[in-house]
Amino acid sequence: MKRGKPWASLLALLIGSSVATHAGENGPLDERFSIGLGAFFMSSDTSVRADAFESDDIGTPFNFEDTFGLDDDNVFRVDASWRMADRHVLRAMYFQSDRSRTAVLDRDIEFGDATFPLHAEVRGDFFFDITELAYEYVFANGDRYQLGGSFGIHNAGFRIGLRADLASPGGAASTRLDEAASTNAPLPVLGLRGRWRIAEDLYVLAHAQYFSLSFDSYAGDLQDYEAALVWQLSQHVGLGVAYNQFRTELETRDREHFEGRLRWRYSGSQLFMRMSF
Repeated sequence: MKRGKPWASLLALLIGSSVATHAGENGPLDERFSIGLGAFFMSSDTSVRADAFESDDIGTPFNFEDTFGLDDDNVFRVDASWRMADRHVLRAMYFQSDRSRTAVLDRDIEFGDATFPLHAEVRGDFFFDITELAYEYVFANGDRYQLGGSFGIHNAGFRIGLRADLASPGGAASTRLDEAASTNAPLPVLGLRGRWRIAEDLYVLAHAQYFSLSFDSYAGDLQDYEAALVWQLSQHVGLGVAYNQFRTELETRDREHFEGRLRWRYSGSQLFMRMSF
C-alpha cells in the first residue's frame, strides 16, 4: 500500500481542525502559551569602529556590509509567551546570524591593534545573536483587543573579526593579521504592545520599544518596532506575516573585549507559524 507524504497528512489535519473548531478560542487574545517559529528575511546595516586595545589609537569607522559586499540574510527566529495570569505575560525571543566573506580593501582600516592596508585581501566575520526577555502588564482588556506596557532586557551579543595574510615585500614570507571585537549589550527596554481581533479569525499584533542608557563603560540606545498579521487557522495553529525594524547605537570602553562604537540597524519581513494553547 502506498504511503502518503507526511506534510500532506499534517496539512489535512490542520485544515480539518480549523473547520471543526472555532479558531478564536485559543487565538492571541485567549491563549495561555504560544510559540512562533519562522523565517526572518533580514537586511542589516552595520557601522563599526574598533579602537586599539593596547594604545589610545582610534580605529577606522567602516560599514561592514558595504566593505565586504554582504547580501541580505535569512535566519530562523523563535518567539514565545506565557500568560501567567489574566493581565500578566512573560515573553521571550531569539535568533542569530553568522556571515563571512572575503574582499579586497579599497582603503586602510585600523581595527583594534592591527592595520589592514589598502588592496589587502581580508576575510570579514560577523556573528550576532539577539535574545529578549520581557514582562507585560495588560492595562486594557476588551472583547476584541488588549493593550499592555512591557519592561524587559534586550541583549545583542556580537563578534566582528578581520583576518588577512600579508606577503612580505620579497614574497618569501607572510604575516597573519587577526583581530576581533566582541561584546554583549544587555539594554533594558520599555514598550507598548497591542493585539486586535479585526475579523473572525484574523488578528493584528504590534509593539514598539525604546530605551537609552549610559552606565559604567557602556552608553547606548535602542529602538524596536514590529507589526504582524495572524490568521488563526485552527484552535491551536496560526499563520502570520510580520515586519520588524530595529536600531541600536552602542559606545563602549571595555578594554578587554571591545572599545569603540557600533551603529547597527536591521529590518525585514517574517513568515511564521504560531502555535497556541
